[in-house]
Amino acid sequence: MAVLPRDPMMAGMERRHFLTLAATGAAVAVLPGAGAHAAGPLLPSGLREIGRGRVVAVTSPVGLSLQGVGAVRLAALEIPSPPLAGTLFAEWPVQQAQKEALGSLAMEQEVLLYSAGPQRQDRHGAALCHLVRARDGLWLQGNLVSSGAARVLGAPGATAGIGALYELEDTARHSRTGLWREPLLGEREAVDYAGEDWPLQMVVIVRGKVLAAAKVGSTVYLNFGSDRRHDFTVRLAQPVTRALAALGFQAEELAGRNIQVRGYAISENGPLIEPACAENLRILAS
Repeated sequence: MAVLPRDPMMAGMERRHFLTLAATGAAVAVLPGAGAHAAGPLLPSGLREIGRGRVVAVTSPVGLSLQGVGAVRLAALEIPSPPLAGTLFAEWPVQQAQKEALGSLAMEQEVLLYSAGPQRQDRHGAALCHLVRARDGLWLQGNLVSSGAARVLGAPGATAGIGALYELEDTARHSRTGLWREPLLGEREAVDYAGEDWPLQMVVIVRGKVLAAAKVGSTVYLNFGSDRRHDFTVRLAQPVTRALAALGFQAEELAGRNIQVRGYAISENGPLIEPACAENLRILAS
C-alpha cells in the first residue's frame, strides 16, 4: 500500500511530500537479539527480516560478500560514478570514500537482512536488501546517507524504506555533510540545468517547477523551460506514470508543480532524465 512518509521537521526547510510505493514508517524497528542501541539511524518498522550473515568482504560502494549468503547489494543507494564514464577523472574519490565508509560499519560484522521489496536481486544476482548490524541495530543505509557518504537512488521493486532515507538525505544535504560539499553531486535547479556545461552520463538530482507536461503515446514529458531543444526535460515511461496514478497523481497534470527528480542524465534535446521508478520523483510542497 502506498504511504506518504512524515515530512522532515527542520527549521528553515520547506515541508515536502514524498512519493513512495512502500511503507516506510516513522517508528524504529525492534530488532530481536540487538544489544546496545546504535548511535545512528535505525531501520523503519514494517520491513521483513529475510536472513543474516557475517560480512567477509566489501566488494563495491554498495556491495558486500556475506558468509553463507553470498553477494549482497544495499538497496536504495546509488553507486557513485563520475560524469562521462570517467573521462574527466583518473580516479573517482567519492567511490572509494563510500566503500571505506561501508567497510568501517560492516566489515567482520554479523548483519541482518531485510527485504527491500518484491525485486529480490539486482541484475548481477546479488541480493537487494536493507542491512542492519546485529550487535546494536544500526541501519547501514541510514548511517551512510545521514553521514553524507551516500546518495539515495531507488530501483524498481526494491524501494521499501526509501522515504526514511530521503529524510536523512535532506538533512545531510542542507547541512552540507560529506559528499554534499562536492558541487558536482549537489541538487541542481532545473532552470539552470541546460547546455553543454553541465555534467551528463552520471546520476544527477534536479529540482524545479514543471512548466508544461505533454503525453506522447504512453510516455509523459515534463518540460522546465520554453526551449524544448535545450532546456531540461524529464521523460516518464509508462510503468512510472502508472505508479504515480496509483498514488493519485496524473503525470500529464504535473504542470505548475514543484518536483525533485533523480536519475542518469543524458543529452537529448538538452539534458534529460528518465527516472527508473516513481520513487525517484518527489512532488514537493509549493
